[in-house]
Amino acid sequence: MLAQDYPLHCFEVLVANNDPKQAIPDSINAVAQTNDLQLSIIDAPRPGSYAARNTAAMSAKGCILAFTDSDCRPASNWLTRIRQTFDQSAVASDLISGRVQMYSMHGNDQTLNFAESYDYVFGINQDIYANWHVAATANLSVRKTLFFKLNGFDETLMSGGDGDFCMRAGSLGHQVEYHDSIIVNHPLRDNVNEVIAKARRVIGGRAKRDGLVVMLQVLIPPIVRLKILVRKPHTSAAVKLRALVLLTVIKLAEIEEVFRIFLLGKSPARH
Repeated sequence: MLAQDYPLHCFEVLVANNDPKQAIPDSINAVAQTNDLQLSIIDAPRPGSYAARNTAAMSAKGCILAFTDSDCRPASNWLTRIRQTFDQSAVASDLISGRVQMYSMHGNDQTLNFAESYDYVFGINQDIYANWHVAATANLSVRKTLFFKLNGFDETLMSGGDGDFCMRAGSLGHQVEYHDSIIVNHPLRDNVNEVIAKARRVIGGRAKRDGLVVMLQVLIPPIVRLKILVRKPHTSAAVKLRALVLLTVIKLAEIEEVFRIFLLGKSPARH
């Protein structure tokens, strides 16, 4: 956040520590103090990223909450563009999303492994999500008044809480507005098991939220993702093929997870 071109004294950084057993590196506070960054580490012991975000939001002093993830790198003008967008008179919504630009930490398009290829194609397509009136918290900003009017994120959800929040906002007339110039850079996941684990968490969260209808939905071929795969620009055939293979594996994992929840009465996966 030190790279932001927004004045340091005009924003604060709240980091929600969702693992009380993990020590916070001294270097974080040292960097903040050296550069006059308003940084606070908030203890959020209740399991779940949405509970952590709610806990941090409770301590926020500003009128706008700008959410991102710990592994993301916002563009240097991220906060400036958020502030400008909210200030524009044409913006009717109190809920704004931006582009999540996926990048590899290991190489270029030609060297992506299966997990990276899948994440590159299907990762966080915020422009597509906006058509469905939802957004991911990797790059989501909301006026604090609306956030607390909706009682924040649903802390009972281990995944899908951002979509749930956006839909509840939409029911009150606050649709997500997508702006391509508000950019956050997100590293591609490079571990197949982590990608599959996240898919299980997401489908488990939807099963908890939406009930038995998810069992029917999970059996339907992933038409939307196949369309994304075909239309994804600037993507090699090799990357698309690796993404397709992992998509098939993940689909089987999602079916297994849903049947485990509804037929065996198990709790949704949390890790």
